[in-house]
Amino acid sequence: MMFIIRSAYRGEENEVADQGHKCTTEDLLGIIQASQQELRGGLDELGAIEYNGYWRVIEHDYKTSAMSRILTLLEEKAWSWERVPLIATCRTLEELQPCFVTELCLRLYGNQVESEQAMEETVDSEGDEVYMKLVEDKVCRFYGEYILSSTAGKFNLSEFMEVWQDSLPEGMTAALVHLRGLALVNRTSVPHLITYLPANDLPNN
Repeated sequence: MMFIIRSAYRGEENEVADQGHKCTTEDLLGIIQASQQELRGGLDELGAIEYNGYWRVIEHDYKTSAMSRILTLLEEKAWSWERVPLIATCRTLEELQPCFVTELCLRLYGNQVESEQAMEETVDSEGDEVYMKLVEDKVCRFYGEYILSSTAGKFNLSEFMEVWQDSLPEGMTAALVHLRGLALVNRTSVPHLITYLPANDLPNN
């Protein structure tokens, strides 16, 4: 679905320039030989969301900034990563990023609290709040990639692990397995080193 990736959302200021590359559900069904259910499944895997009638993904750097704001807000508000109020988060950040971006990030990196008991415990007094529980593996991977991609060249492994752990919400634990396919660790050097090297960037041969 490269046409959806080419129309990745990069902020409202870029919407006019990107207007010619957007696809509706009907457009996609006309391009892709799939049932509507199969199409929806593919869009979910891609991390796409329907915005103003068009299916969009969030551009990588923009999504990184948006998710960073969300995690910073959790720390400022002392909200647990296991109980993130989706609506309150959207409203608090709406001057910095659209609500649909905040919601998509929370759904990409978390799951809605769905059990009857949990919902009874987490719905607010107005009865309209929805709570999300962030997925530890996904958030650890996000922060690990964010730190590595912001650093040119190689990183001292022990220093990286310390910085990475300190950046995570309390209760999460950084582990190199979270960076599978994103980094190369050299344990033959002194000190041990880690390099940002996404598998997708490697040549096929």
